[in-house]
Amino acid sequence: ASRAATVHKVRSNGADRPRPLGSGRDATRWDPVGPLHGEPPGAAAGPPLVRYAAASRIVSRAQRPAMPTHCRFLCLVLSSVFCGCSPQTSHSEPPRVQTPLDVSEIDHIGFAVTDLDASRAFFVEVLGFRESGFDPDYPASFLSNDRAFVTLWRVEDPPNAVAFNRRQNVGLHHLALSVRSFDVLDALHHEIASFPGARIEFSPELAYGGPARHMMVRDPSGLRIELVHRPDSK
Repeated sequence: ASRAATVHKVRSNGADRPRPLGSGRDATRWDPVGPLHGEPPGAAAGPPLVRYAAASRIVSRAQRPAMPTHCRFLCLVLSSVFCGCSPQTSHSEPPRVQTPLDVSEIDHIGFAVTDLDASRAFFVEVLGFRESGFDPDYPASFLSNDRAFVTLWRVEDPPNAVAFNRRQNVGLHHLALSVRSFDVLDALHHEIASFPGARIEFSPELAYGGPARHMMVRDPSGLRIELVHRPDSK
């Protein structure tokens, strides 16, 4: 280790304590390493020798000449090239997140229902869903058709449940499901019209002038569901 990095001690009130070389009010220190350049041999032998450090031997960090800015920048660039390190400065900003913060798709839609069995039967028997899970404690039913995922949750007190009013309450206005063709839309209209507890809000008609056609129905729990076919959709 270099002599400048050696830890020296300063006597304070009869006790020795470590202090970096060059510190202290008058730079007086004990130097157990040995004599300075030019001192006679044996000067540091025996008890530690009290002396002032020569300016040619000890240079504190504050006394060192500052590295020019362009040299510091060059060192950072060279370290990034040869060491694989990215140049960092004390004023560098944290990296910005490049990942888009938008969502990719709807994962599922959950409904509160008054008649869990009837609503589940409507989604399974009429709309072609299948039950992929069931929670008997809530109770709740989880339905899927490999393209959409719907969860049905029975309310705590079905006889006293308050029906949702889309014009007065904040919440889900309706669920819209697409069908493959106009023929399928007409067939569903006929099927729903005869399903117990379900009702037709309006029959198939042009949606906002077409070419799409849609209809609005209610399941046995009163859920508002739109069924629509758009000819230009795949």
